[in-house]
Amino acid sequence: MAIHCPECRFEFPDGMHPLPSQCPRCGAPLYFASEMPAPAPKRKPNYGFLKHSPTAAIIIICVIAYLAESVVARNLLEPGTKALLKTGATYGPYVFAGQWWRLITAMFLHGGILHLAFNMWALFNLGLLAEILYGRRNYIFLYLLCGLGGAVASVWWHPQAVGVGASGAIFGLAGALLPALKFQKNPRIAAALKGALGSIATFVVYNLAIGAAMPFIDNAAHIGGLITGLFLGALLPSYTVEEERKKTGQSVLVFVTALAVICFGAINARKRYTPNKLLIEAAQLMKAGKADQALALYQNALKKNPNDDALLSQYGLLLDQAKKYPEEIEVLKKLSVDNPSDARFPAALCGAYVKNGETQSGIASCQKATELDPKNPIYLFALGSLYSNLKQTGDSVATFRKAYDLKPDGFRENLLLGIALLEDGQKPEATQKLKKALELNPRDRAAQQALAAAQAQ
Repeated sequence: MAIHCPECRFEFPDGMHPLPSQCPRCGAPLYFASEMPAPAPKRKPNYGFLKHSPTAAIIIICVIAYLAESVVARNLLEPGTKALLKTGATYGPYVFAGQWWRLITAMFLHGGILHLAFNMWALFNLGLLAEILYGRRNYIFLYLLCGLGGAVASVWWHPQAVGVGASGAIFGLAGALLPALKFQKNPRIAAALKGALGSIATFVVYNLAIGAAMPFIDNAAHIGGLITGLFLGALLPSYTVEEERKKTGQSVLVFVTALAVICFGAINARKRYTPNKLLIEAAQLMKAGKADQALALYQNALKKNPNDDALLSQYGLLLDQAKKYPEEIEVLKKLSVDNPSDARFPAALCGAYVKNGETQSGIASCQKATELDPKNPIYLFALGSLYSNLKQTGDSVATFRKAYDLKPDGFRENLLLGIALLEDGQKPEATQKLKKALELNPRDRAAQQALAAAQAQ
């Protein structure tokens, strides 16, 4: 059998002995079978370092916090606003009323399982790198301060929004990594992470663009965390350079300065929120069970500014909480007159009428809301439900069909139209719609019961 060089395919003469150690044509090394180097054993991945990783600890805390949210909400996929507020989400009126601890707790909470999964994936990738570059101890303070900076920016920018998520802290880590990689003094680390700088910059730009395009994403927290991270990353000593690793005093000074700036921002955010100070005080009084005192605050303010629609709206909400529906109706009537093209006020007036036992008046207000905003399914659902309660099945079917036409593949649209059709005696079409609803949500008890009734002989 002829022997060839593996590189240039040079054929050695038969019987040539001994075989040379190098190919005479190309110089490639030659091995006898017995001399072939044994393949190096595959290294098994070692994750033992995670036992001491603050990133792993933060991920575990976030998962536990999410499970706690889910228990409070009784919903694993989306805990909902009420559960988030109970477990520590940021909300301007609560934070500025003295619940500053929410700025910390909010960074460990998440609004849904996908929100949690995406943030933990990003944290795992960025966090482990930040641990290497800044050291575990400094990393913990870096993470907390970036999350705090993001939370303060969020309540400054959107004081009325409920905010949760680790994304502010994660953007902060990305911001801190940019100067750390750009000005890395350890040549070995710089060479190993040469491509990471561009990837992190792309991550920041791409996610900020997504946040700008989607209104439900809190870009304020992202930008606040990013700016905090850039500041800290530019000033913190590197853990990868021996002489810088010992600069503990510099780290303390940087962290204290950052905390002071963030606190200053939080105080100014509260001052900026001063126009809503009345709402904060009223919320505290309502929470203490002093509804009359809370209402008196607004009554006094409205004497000075009787045409202030913002005050009237907040006053109407307080009247609703206090279950003073006749007074709420009068407030909402004025707001509807002052804002004839705004569907929110007749929709709210509809709810107040129904709570006060004036269903017919509620129907008229709901009709007005659907006329002003015919593509809002919430208004159509409310109007259709009122018709159903009054046994006006034809009107109920017509109203729910409008909502169905807007979204034929929606679960609620199929369920409510199916029930309305069933009540109107149109069993074949009701069965069709209810089957579709069960395809979309097989475990829904109402859909199961309605379909059973539609199929009954």
